[in-house]
Amino acid sequence: MQNRNESTDSQYIYLTNSARTKGKDYYFFSLTSLTSVELRENALRSLPASFENLKNLERLDLGDNELQDLPPFIGQLTKLNELWLDHNLLFRLPKEIGNLIQLVCLDVSENQLDELPDEIGNLKCLSDFLASQNNLDRLPPTVGQLSNLTVLKLEQNKLSKLNPNVRYCTKLQELFLRENLLEELGDSIAALTNLKILNMDRNRITFVTERIENLKELGVLSVRMNLIERLPDEIGACVKLMVIDVSGNSV
Repeated sequence: MQNRNESTDSQYIYLTNSARTKGKDYYFFSLTSLTSVELRENALRSLPASFENLKNLERLDLGDNELQDLPPFIGQLTKLNELWLDHNLLFRLPKEIGNLIQLVCLDVSENQLDELPDEIGNLKCLSDFLASQNNLDRLPPTVGQLSNLTVLKLEQNKLSKLNPNVRYCTKLQELFLRENLLEELGDSIAALTNLKILNMDRNRITFVTERIENLKELGVLSVRMNLIERLPDEIGACVKLMVIDVSGNSV
């Protein structure tokens, strides 16, 4: 009898939390029409070699496993538009990830990444990039090439500065930088004129730039638990602000 958590649809396989996932690598050698595979919560330590054959794959969910690295052949799955790698043990991403030029959503949150490859900038279609709860202390300068980025989550990392090239991500609408080591809300933020949500809680920010007045679309500003003593008068130009939270400062 087929496990209720297993689907053998010709375009979709769902094997979440399946005790029998091991040994099912044979599934993927012949199922070359697959467009979606979910293998969440299966204690996977490596990606099956047969995945190299899944050239039509558009969605791959490997979240909540025990992956320590991603094989270079991931770059051959060029039709991917969603890649979920959250809750693993990844120390790095291969440079070949830059070949996934149709990728729209990339989730690498809750891993052990301390850097991102420069090739991340090749992902021109990327809209949502989720990299919270890692060990990132910097972003590559190529982050500025992510021209379609709308959501960027970098919470609970070790960033002391936001790469100034972020200013070129002009479609960005949501930026989450909570619990880093940032000391200022710099001028590069001012170029993000489509920004609607900005969260920089629990950093070391001492001042908010006067150029925040450029953020005419900003609806939520949260800078809780920082070292801010005053807000600039120019914040009054942010006429769409509905929520402003400066709790735990010295304003």
